[in-house]
Amino acid sequence: MALDATKLITVIICFILCIATKKYTKTWLNPLSMFSGIWSIILFLSTLGLHGLKTASCNTYYVICAGVTCFAVGYLLTYKSRYSFTFNKSYKHAGNEYVLRYQVIYILGIICIIYFAIKFLSVASIFFSGNGLAAIRVMAQSEEAATTGGGKFLNAVRILLVMPYAYAIIPITAMEIWFGRKDKKVLLICLSIIALRVLSEGGRISVVYFGLHLLIGFSLLDSYAMRIHDLSKRIRKNRKKLRIGVLVLVVIVLLASMSRTMSSLSTVTYYYFSMQPYMQEIWSKAVDEAHIIGYGVGSFNGLIFPILYLLKNILGIPFTTHFSQVYDMILETDSQWQIISTYYTRANAYVGTFWYFYLDGKVFGIILLSLIYGIMGGRLYSKAKRHTNIKNACLYSFYMQSIALSFSGFAFSSMYYGLAYLFIVFIAYKIRGKE
Repeated sequence: MALDATKLITVIICFILCIATKKYTKTWLNPLSMFSGIWSIILFLSTLGLHGLKTASCNTYYVICAGVTCFAVGYLLTYKSRYSFTFNKSYKHAGNEYVLRYQVIYILGIICIIYFAIKFLSVASIFFSGNGLAAIRVMAQSEEAATTGGGKFLNAVRILLVMPYAYAIIPITAMEIWFGRKDKKVLLICLSIIALRVLSEGGRISVVYFGLHLLIGFSLLDSYAMRIHDLSKRIRKNRKKLRIGVLVLVVIVLLASMSRTMSSLSTVTYYYFSMQPYMQEIWSKAVDEAHIIGYGVGSFNGLIFPILYLLKNILGIPFTTHFSQVYDMILETDSQWQIISTYYTRANAYVGTFWYFYLDGKVFGIILLSLIYGIMGGRLYSKAKRHTNIKNACLYSFYMQSIALSFSGFAFSSMYYGLAYLFIVFIAYKIRGKE
């Protein structure tokens, strides 16, 4: 198969950014290496056009490459800067001056466990009837699409409390293990929520998130020797509990894997990490045809939607026409399935981060928002490395989750992710000794 040389140039540029940043920071777990690495893989696999995958035009590759490059510029400008943009001076001090608000975590955790336990009981008959997690996953996706499911009150609890907390508790627990007091109740709450979500929603992404955050927290420890010593000490101390926990997680993941996919695993995996340029091109044309410019509403829907949701349901103020147009366009990427291969393979979502930036400002939106996204990454990484404390580490790790999932979409467009981020910033932690 002949490869397009002009498309390969974009792959090479992204790959060079990935390698160069790793050489500079001495680790792969930095925002720029991970972001450019993911997109170099996506662009390369997409160029191959395997399994009949339809490929995007060169212009789409150029736009994506420009986005990655602007992200790199923003990241490098901020990470290397000697100047602080933080107005809270106490936030700059090194050391573990932040602690969890444990009572808040416990109370909200119990509420969420009850919610997911009830949810699992409602789908248990489907699971035990032999349909497995695949059928549960379909039903869970239908519930997400229907924002009125379960009544207004339960729907509000799910949107504004349960799901944001379920997102936030994973990085919070991972950082508690490495930098906190290793609270067993927090760990139990987190593992219970992960297990119940897998069984009640049919997905296994929460398990992946937990592993990612543990890895990122491990990378932030002061030295390699400290990491290995601390890790081995905790493994020896909790060997029996660790075995049980790993066994339970393995069984859950295997159940999810066995029941969710009938197609070839390699083919499905290839599509997951190669369809983004073509999907971006399809939905960018849809944006052009609808004459929509989001002006930030699309990318930061996760921060805007909860406010408008409360105004609508409490004060009866309807969504603005502009917001509805942008929000409906985002929903269409999930509800409308596109043919992505010559074998008529159909797929939804997976438009990638840059489509959201395009929705908000076309090519200029990609340039500007990629730059801002990179600036945010450089700032969070710099604070996590230079002023390591549990809150800085948690915010950085949660940001890295958005990087890891950038092939799917832009995390801050999700109301759950947006509210979870605000929860970590304003509620989850307090300054040590300050009530």
